Parts: sequence; C-alpha cells; structure tokens
Amino acid sequence: MTDYEKRSLTFLEGILTELQAINGNTTKKKPAKREPNKVKHKHGSYNHVLLSVDERDKLRVIYGNRLGEAIQYLDDRIEEKGYKYNSHYQVMAKTDSWVRENVLGQQHVQSVLKQELF
Repeated sequence: MTDYEKRSLTFLEGILTELQAINGNTTKKKPAKREPNKVKHKHGSYNHVLLSVDERDKLRVIYGNRLGEAIQYLDDRIEEKGYKYNSHYQVMAKTDSWVRENVLGQQHVQSVLKQELF
C-alpha cells in the first residue's frame, strides 16, 4: 500500500467515525464469545484439522477406535495437497466421504449407503 493510499484510508476512516458520531452509532460490536464446547481444537501432526469436542465425539461414533487414523489421513492430505475446507467435521462425517472410504474401507461405505436407502 502506498503512502497516498494509507493517507486516503486514514482520511476516510476519520470521516466515517464523524458520521457515526453524528448518527449516534459510536459503539463497536464486540466479537461473540464461543461456548467452550464450540471452540475448535487442532488435531493431527500438522494441526490442520479443526474439531470441537462435540464434533469429535460424534465422529468417534462413526469411526470408533480408528478416529485418530481418520484425522491423521485428512491432516496429511491437507498438508500434502493444500485442500481447504469450511468444516473438517463435514468432510469426515459425510456418508460418501473420501476420508471414510479410505479409512474404513469401500464396503463399509456401501453398507451405510444401503442402510440409508432402506
């Protein structure tokens, strides 16, 4: 950013502050605090996989004792290929998830899909 752009930005921010003061809108919104069980924790050796305690517990039902393997598999792929996801939980929880397919096996995924159809 050039000096001219910085000065212009500062000038515009000053005008905005004055307009907010005139309109009585001078309070800044505080960021909402997350509940303790909604805070996402880093998982995997590269710390790319973010899961809350609730999400991890739900995934434990799906993956059982292979949850650590599933988290590490996703973490490795994110590191290796640079994948970006809005929700790591969604990637792992989907019925036809590539993580689930690779960790639990193709037959497990097909049996779950059949159960959902009937």
